[in-house]
Amino acid sequence: MTLLEIIARPGSRADSVNWDPWRKRWVFSCRAEAVDGEANAALIRICAEHLGLPQADVRLQRGSRSRVKVLAVRQLSLDEIVRRLGGRPRVPETTDSEPEGRTGPGRATRKSR
Repeated sequence: MTLLEIIARPGSRADSVNWDPWRKRWVFSCRAEAVDGEANAALIRICAEHLGLPQADVRLQRGSRSRVKVLAVRQLSLDEIVRRLGGRPRVPETTDSEPEGRTGPGRATRKSR
């Protein structure tokens, strides 16, 4: 079982799934309002449709009353989920070098006494 952390946007104009590079999470938008679990049911349906799975293979693990939710997906690895949702942009790799300006040339340093 693979856990997928998402951001829910109930009450949207259309049902959709988009990658948010700032939050580094998928955003699931649905037309259903967040009333009596309608939006949660719609999110499970949308996820199952986009992944090509039956709804029984997707369930809400955590976050039933929160915008940040964790969905449990059976039968698929995270790589396969990313492929089926349209791919996720690569996050640039960080380097070990220190950013310019912190200790760069011309910066005043305090002398020890």
